[in-house]
Amino acid sequence: MGSGRCTLRASEGRWRNLFEHAPVGIALLGSNGRFVAANPAYQKMVGYSEAELRGLSPVDITHEDDRFLTIEAIGAHAADQHHVFRWEKRYRRKDGNVIWVELSTFLIPVAGSSPLLSGVAVDITERKRAVDDLRRSEASLAQGQQRKCRKWLMRASCARQSKPDFQYCKSSSR
Repeated sequence: MGSGRCTLRASEGRWRNLFEHAPVGIALLGSNGRFVAANPAYQKMVGYSEAELRGLSPVDITHEDDRFLTIEAIGAHAADQHHVFRWEKRYRRKDGNVIWVELSTFLIPVAGSSPLLSGVAVDITERKRAVDDLRRSEASLAQGQQRKCRKWLMRASCARQSKPDFQYCKSSSR
């Protein structure tokens, strides 16, 4: 029996090590919907200590516009214990800043107790900003191309006039 306990302790140590040192946020919720545990990466991501999180639910730290989706996902897990949900949502950090995360949630069975809801969160705020910047840049480029096309068409139209007023065309195309 002693070797079984050693094996169990070693296994628990590996999982604790994974939880504590994972580069992504990991949080566990109890059946009451409150945080039970959160790894250091999750705590850093949302700006709350583990002790502070224990008094909160995910809805409490979720951006107002994403709360309904969070409530729906938690309810869906209660109904379907074998499903993994993955979505993007926003958290409102303790300091008030908003971050985007890609969140995967799933239930973890617990012998003799209600399952824990686990969430694995990856901060995608910078990726979202880069995509938004790219879209703005593409829109600006498209507008610039449209302006150049309009100027070129205006010049071509002026050149085809039977009695072109070149002074007028030149000044109106600037």
